[in-house]
Amino acid sequence: MLSCFNNKGFTLLEMVVAVGIFAIIVVSATAIFQSVVEGQKRAIAAHNTQENIQYIFESISKEIRNAKVNDDTLPACPDIGAGKIFQLVSASEIKFKNQAGQCVTYKLTGGAFAISRVAPGSADSFLPLTPNELAVTNLAFSLKPAPAYQEAVAVVMTIENNSPDSRFRTPINMQTTVSSRYYVE
Repeated sequence: MLSCFNNKGFTLLEMVVAVGIFAIIVVSATAIFQSVVEGQKRAIAAHNTQENIQYIFESISKEIRNAKVNDDTLPACPDIGAGKIFQLVSASEIKFKNQAGQCVTYKLTGGAFAISRVAPGSADSFLPLTPNELAVTNLAFSLKPAPAYQEAVAVVMTIENNSPDSRFRTPINMQTTVSSRYYVE
């Protein structure tokens, strides 16, 4: 005998269970995708921050390495002691004479790593070395006397992305030590 009903369809309960499982899978996949994208953004922000720090360290290392003794043979920088290569003004500010005879000052100002290069006797004029999207939260210089009177400067810097979103503000601590090519007696 033939039945009037076709028993090959889905019941309402089976459809609700299937849609529920599908929804859970889609929500889970979306959350995982969102987490991966956010992790990638954080990694890119940290990478950009690290590249900027490396650029800054390379720039200042070259200039510090070639710093000259502040003596009477060239116009002297007034804020640096006679016969000295480096003068620490504070823990976050250092002065020296570069190879071009300019008086150079590095310091932390307004959350930026700033530099001033002027002729001896001129007023300091600071320009930031760090881009606006980065904030320097710590800068410390220290002089390291080495054997045979070859001075070295240690630079410690903490820098982070200046993003309004706190998830991308991972602070990065970097340190370098640069020795001068000149000797002091």
